[in-house]
Amino acid sequence: MHNRRHGLVPLDRRRDRFAELKAKWEAYRADRAALPAFAEGVERYAHFHWLHMRREEDDVLPLAAEALTQEDWEAIDAAFASNNDPVVGVPATKAFRELFRHLTAIMPPPYGVGPEAAGPA
Repeated sequence: MHNRRHGLVPLDRRRDRFAELKAKWEAYRADRAALPAFAEGVERYAHFHWLHMRREEDDVLPLAAEALTQEDWEAIDAAFASNNDPVVGVPATKAFRELFRHLTAIMPPPYGVGPEAAGPA
């Protein structure tokens, strides 16, 4: 089954999009004045990723539910248990988990659990 049939983005294009975002992140790390470009890159990547995930959930998963056997699902579960992201790879997956924890710790509700979440001291 070809990815375009169901509107999914090929893996190499997702990697390219991620590489663009990573480049904007590196530019921001080197020069804080690059924040607007990085923020715009985050918005674009989030939108791109959201559309991809919607297509998976709305189109691909219902087809899979009809076509796959219990044994197929068990094999898929085992493959996902490794938690390796095919777009960013293992080292980046770990780094993103750590970044996510950090951001949610400092970001105020409803997006995080920052200082405002604790209420008045």
